[in-house]
Amino acid sequence: MLKITNLRMKFTKLHTLGDNLLDSRDEVTQKYYYSLYDMVVRGNCFCYGHASECVYGRCVCNHNTAGLNCEQCQDFYHDLPWRPAEGRNTHSCKKCECNQHSTTCHFDMAVYMTSGNVSGGVCDDCQHNTIGRQCEQLGAGECASGTSSCQCDPQGSLSAVCESSGGQCQCRPNVVGRNCDHCAPAMYLFSPAGCRSCECDPQGSVSAFCHEATGQCDCVPGAMGRQCSHCRPGFWGFPHCRPCHCNGHSDQCHSQTGECQGCRDFTTGHHCERCLDGYHGDPELGSGGHCRPCLCPDGPQSGRQFSDSCYLLANTNQLVCVCSPGYKVFVFIADINSLLVSSPHPGARCDECSPGYFGNPLVPGGRCLPCQCNGNIDMHDPGSCDAQTGACLGCLHHTEGYACQHCKVGYYGNATTQSLSLSCAECMCYSVGTVAQACSSPDECECSQHSGQCPCKPNVLGQSCNRCAPDTFLSVFPACDCDPLGISSEQCHRTTGQCTCVEGVSGLRCDKCARGYQGEFPNCEPCHQCFAVWETVVGELSNQTQLLEVQVMELQSSGVTTPYKELVSSLERNTKAVRDILESNPAAMKLEEIQELLHEIKYAQKTIRNLQKIKKKTCMMETAEVAKAALDETERAQSIAKDALELAYNNTKGTLDLVKSVSAAWSNPFLSLYITFRSKL
Repeated sequence: MLKITNLRMKFTKLHTLGDNLLDSRDEVTQKYYYSLYDMVVRGNCFCYGHASECVYGRCVCNHNTAGLNCEQCQDFYHDLPWRPAEGRNTHSCKKCECNQHSTTCHFDMAVYMTSGNVSGGVCDDCQHNTIGRQCEQLGAGECASGTSSCQCDPQGSLSAVCESSGGQCQCRPNVVGRNCDHCAPAMYLFSPAGCRSCECDPQGSVSAFCHEATGQCDCVPGAMGRQCSHCRPGFWGFPHCRPCHCNGHSDQCHSQTGECQGCRDFTTGHHCERCLDGYHGDPELGSGGHCRPCLCPDGPQSGRQFSDSCYLLANTNQLVCVCSPGYKVFVFIADINSLLVSSPHPGARCDECSPGYFGNPLVPGGRCLPCQCNGNIDMHDPGSCDAQTGACLGCLHHTEGYACQHCKVGYYGNATTQSLSLSCAECMCYSVGTVAQACSSPDECECSQHSGQCPCKPNVLGQSCNRCAPDTFLSVFPACDCDPLGISSEQCHRTTGQCTCVEGVSGLRCDKCARGYQGEFPNCEPCHQCFAVWETVVGELSNQTQLLEVQVMELQSSGVTTPYKELVSSLERNTKAVRDILESNPAAMKLEEIQELLHEIKYAQKTIRNLQKIKKKTCMMETAEVAKAALDETERAQSIAKDALELAYNNTKGTLDLVKSVSAAWSNPFLSLYITFRSKL
C-alpha cells in the first residue's frame, strides 16, 4: 500500500437542498459546509515490490536494492541474485562477505549454484595481501614463518596467536573471519562474549539471517519484531498477518483474534460494524452511512437521553426510539439528510412518562421514576398514579392512601407486602356478635387493620365475634336459663340457648316431660310399650305425608292448566287434613272405626288399581273425575280417623292387632292416588 502526500482537492459546488431557489442572498448558503469522510485514490509505482512509496516517479527502494525502479542490488550486496519481491518473500539483496579486505564484489551464478544456492558473491580487489572468493586466504609471497603479524581481533579471538600456515586466528563462539573480527552468518552482536544467534522466526522472517549489529531479522510483509515473531500494528493472525478489518473506524486490532480496538466515529463491534448505544446508522465501509445520534430527546451525553437505541423503519424515514423503562414509546419522523425533526405526538422522543411512572423529563435533570404504590396499582393503567406528583390514585387489592400503604375500611393486613396471604383481607365479623357502631350492614363491619380483631359485644369471644363466652348463648348472649332438675350440663347451646336435657325431659329449659313419657315434671315415667310401636307406624305415615307435600310444592312451582287448578287445590287441602290427623295422638281411636277405616283403605286400593287400568284409555278430564271420586273416599277416611283417636288405650290388645293390619295395608297407601294423579298431569 502506497502513502500519498501533497494531495490537493477542489470543491466546486455546494449541496443547498434547494434553499437558493427560494432566496438568492449569499447569507442563505453560508450555513452550509463541506464534509469529506471517504475517498479512494488509485495509482502505482513500478518498483518490483521493493518500495512502499515513490517520489516524482523514483522508487524509494528497500531490501538493499537500488535503481530508478529498484531493479538491481546495491553495491557490495551481491551475495544473492537480484529478484523481484513475491508476496511475503522480499528477496532482499545480501551483503558480500569479504572479511573486511574488500569494498566491492559481484555475483557469480556458478559459485552460487556450487554453494547450493546459499552464496554467490565474489569479492573484488582483495587487499591486505589476501586472496580468495571472500579474501579469506594469504596472498602469494607471504612468509610461512609468520613474519607478518596475525592481527587477531581481541574481542573475537581467544588469543593473539594465529595459524602459521594461513594466519587464521582462534575465534570465539559464533565468530568467523581470519582475524575473528565479525559474526558468523545468522549471528549478530559481535562482542568479547562471542556472537548471538539471530533466532529469526521461520514463519515470520524471509531468511535465517539478521542484521549483524542489531539482530533485526528480515520480516515478511505484516510481521515485525527483532525476530519477526508477531504482526505489525494494523495486522493480525501471525504468521499469516492480515490487515485489520475495521471499516475505516480503527487502525488497531487484537493480534490474535482480529477484534478491532479503539473504534471511532461512535462505532463498536468486532469490526466496528455497528453503532454505539444511542446512535443509529450503518457504519460499514462502502455503505455510505454513518452513526448519527438518537435524538430521544436530546441525544447521548446531553443529560436528557432516555433511550439506549433507535432504528429506522425499512424504506421510510421514520425513526423509532426504543425508550427506556418508564418513558412512553412513539414513532416520530426525521429527515435523515437534513436532520429536520418533526414530533407529532407528545412523548414521541421519550420525553413523557409511561403509566405507572411520574416526573418531568422536559426540565434539566428531570427523570421518570416508578410510582411508589407498594405494588398495589396496575402499571399499565394511565390513571393509576399522578404523572406529576406520583400520588397513587387507582389503588388495588383493597388498599388506599397516598402510596396505597393502608388497607381500606373493612379490611386488615399489611398493604405494603406483595404476598397475597399477608395483603389486605376482608374483616370476617359476625354482625350479631359485633357492636352495632362497627357494622354499616350485616355484611360490612370494621375491624382492627393490623390484627383483624372485630369489636365484640359483651359475653362474645373470637376474632370474628362468633363465639359465646362460657355459660352464655346467642340470644343477645344472656346466661343459660336451664332448670337444674332436668339438665345434664350447665352449658346450653351457644346459638339457640337449648339446654342439655336428661333422658325423658324436653323443652328449651328442660322443664317438662318428653314425648313418650308421662307424669308431671320432674317425675317423668316411660309410656307403655305399645306407644313405641304405634309411634313407628305414625312416623311412617308422617313421612308419606311429607313426600306428598313436596310433590304438591313441585306442582305449584311448575304450574297446572286452568281446568285442573281447583282439583289440585282440593287435594292439597285434604292432604293437610290427613297430616293433621297423623300429627295428633291416634292411640285412642275406636277399634270398630279402625276396622272400618281399614276396610275403606282396602277399597281405595282396589279403586286405584281400577283407575290404573283405565288410565291408558281415558282422556285427561275423565281421569280427573275418577280422581275426584277417590278423593271423596279419602275424605271419608279422614273423618273416621278423626273420631277414632279417642280409643288408643281402651283396648290395648285390639289396638295392637289393628296396628299390624294398618301397617300391612299402608304398604300401598290410599294417598298414593294423589301421586298417580300428579304424574298423569
